[in-house]
Amino acid sequence: MKRLLALPLALFLALSLAACSEGGDPAADMTKEDMLAAAETVDAAALASETASDPAAAQETYCGKILEITAPISAIEEDYIRLRIGDNVTPARLDVYLPAEELADLSDDQQVTVVGITAPKIEKQTAEGSTIPVYYYTMSSGYVTQTRFEMTCSLVGPDLANNAFYMNDGTSVQKRVYFQNGVEVPTDIWGKEIRIAGTILYDEGSSTYYEVYDAELLQ
Repeated sequence: MKRLLALPLALFLALSLAACSEGGDPAADMTKEDMLAAAETVDAAALASETASDPAAAQETYCGKILEITAPISAIEEDYIRLRIGDNVTPARLDVYLPAEELADLSDDQQVTVVGITAPKIEKQTAEGSTIPVYYYTMSSGYVTQTRFEMTCSLVGPDLANNAFYMNDGTSVQKRVYFQNGVEVPTDIWGKEIRIAGTILYDEGSSTYYEVYDAELLQ
């Protein structure tokens, strides 16, 4: 169904972008469902790496397109959120303008998935005293499509001091998971592969360490 919808929506987008060049907003007449049906899912790390290595090619690939992307929030402003889509080596940011009701439900460092149409150009800024440029993408009219995420992990054991559990997600760093009130975690699943879902919050400025909150057991 998504493929069937993608062609007419792609034509709609092309016509909308033409209107945008004359001063209109290509996203103004598109709903969240329209965008999701036509969106290309993009890996945040890949986008940042490609942008740093060849900004002109990245602009051709990613600008003026309907994209769906997952990344942590680095800042929440009055009418937009800024997503951190790179690291200190390949710094890139995505500013997503959102409806007020969506902004109210978000937190700094929270991982989210968004969808929207990117602006025609990348903005490049270099901070004073730095030689590494930061590249900024913009979605003038975006939507949050996901705030809870599923993952496979194993529980190492309880963290009694924080009323949490230590979690191994396959990396070298143990992380914490905080389950919903009332969720019973049987000891016989410790060390076994399980599926959980929850809200992911990254440590401030980190692209590797996160904790899972309000989690539920899926199996």
